[in-house]
Amino acid sequence: MPDENTETGLDIFFDQSSDTGFRQVRLGGYDKRAVDAYVAEAEQRLRSQQQRIQRLEAQLSELQQAEPTVPLPTAAAEQPDVGARTSAILQLAQEQARQVLDAAEAEAQRIVEAGRHQARELTEAAERDAEDVRLTTLAHAEAQRARLERETGDQVQRTTAEAELLLDRARQQAAVVAHEAEVTAAQLRETAEREAALIRQEALTQAAEWRLEAENTRSQVLATLQQEHQEARAALAATMAEHSAQLQQANEELAQVVAESARIRAEAVVEADETRARTLRETEMQIAVAQQQARVSLERATERHQARLDALKREIASLQARRQGIVAQLSHLSAMVTATAGQFSTDDLDELETDDLDTPVLLAPEPAPTEPAPTEPAPTEPAPAGPAATGPAPVEPAAKAEAAAPGEPTEPDQPMDAEPAAAQPEAASEPAAGADTRDEAEEETQQLPRPTAASGGGAGGRPGRR
Repeated sequence: MPDENTETGLDIFFDQSSDTGFRQVRLGGYDKRAVDAYVAEAEQRLRSQQQRIQRLEAQLSELQQAEPTVPLPTAAAEQPDVGARTSAILQLAQEQARQVLDAAEAEAQRIVEAGRHQARELTEAAERDAEDVRLTTLAHAEAQRARLERETGDQVQRTTAEAELLLDRARQQAAVVAHEAEVTAAQLRETAEREAALIRQEALTQAAEWRLEAENTRSQVLATLQQEHQEARAALAATMAEHSAQLQQANEELAQVVAESARIRAEAVVEADETRARTLRETEMQIAVAQQQARVSLERATERHQARLDALKREIASLQARRQGIVAQLSHLSAMVTATAGQFSTDDLDELETDDLDTPVLLAPEPAPTEPAPTEPAPTEPAPAGPAATGPAPVEPAAKAEAAAPGEPTEPDQPMDAEPAAAQPEAASEPAAGADTRDEAEEETQQLPRPTAASGGGAGGRPGRR
């Protein structure tokens, strides 16, 4: 295969590089239809070059067989010292030189235009192939992304790089083709000018040498064309062999990629199964530990709330006994006041009320209905907070005096608070016995939810006072 830098006149019509712009399918493989189309196009180019060689040979034969048919009467006037036949030969040589020069210039212009046109076609075809490669690669990457995301990403990058490289090479090749066409045209023009000058000089000296030179030129052109034809055929064969080797290498790489994908998928499945089993075991252990802790906490909370409930029941029984004692004392005092009121006159009562209006009077309150102790479940009953857990607050004397009905006889000199005051230490000693128990119960139940209004009773679940 000839070097790419040493190109001949026919190399501008052939693709000497390995990047032919085949559409890649199935992880880097080439489309068979694209390869067949490229081979057919190469054969068509070869046939067109053979036809062009035949046309050039025919034109060269016509130029060699041309004979002077137009007389040149002005040659004798311009060159009086030259003979008539020599003047005719000189005129014929000049005319043929002009014809050769014109034909060479026309051929050079045609070759330049053809080279530029083919360069544009190659550039457009390369851009289309690059666009097809890019679109096909993107579609393939989108379809395979769920399974082989990493491999597909690498393939997209490689394909994009190959497409860009192909486009750059196509542009470079187009530029090289255009440059070679211009260089070839300039060389042909210079060669034609040199040949015309040589023909004119030889025509002045010897007409026979001109025909011999034309014959030599024809032989050289034929040899050059035949050599270029052989080089073109060799380049085509080398390109086809290289493409076949690349296709085989691509198939081998595809098989390796498929095997590697199967291995990675199997390893991922095994690892996923192991991870799932390990996660299930850890979850079951955590659930068992949490259930055991919940059972222990529930048992402890139940015991603490049961102890607190017993203490509250004892406290309620003590308070109810105190209330009954106070009610009995108040009833006794009320009877004494009623009996004493009959011994005084109305005037004395009015004077007594006027003098002792500010004297505190303790009246017997209405007996409150006995209510049973609340029996809500222990977990839903909050602990009594503050002084409310120590029993009802003592009634102030001023409040009791305001609660007395107007005109009701009072007995300020009677020590009415003697007996209740004596009973207060006994009542206070009873809640003190369960104070420690309540404090512990309060600490245990601070984290429990507070009861709502639907739980029954007053504040803290105790019956309200009247």
